[in-house]
Amino acid sequence: MGIVAQMLNENTEFCRNYLDNPDFMNFINQRVFQSAYNSVVR
Repeated sequence: MGIVAQMLNENTEFCRNYLDNPDFMNFINQRVFQSAYNSVVR
C-alpha cells in the first residue's frame, strides 16, 4: 500500500479517481499486489 500512498500524495487526480472509482481502486490494488508478489516469488 506504500506505493499507492505515495502516489496519493503526489497526484491529486489519481487520488480522486482511486477513492471515487471502486473499479479503478481494485485494478490498482491488483496490479500493486501482483507486482509485489512477483518480486517475492522470483
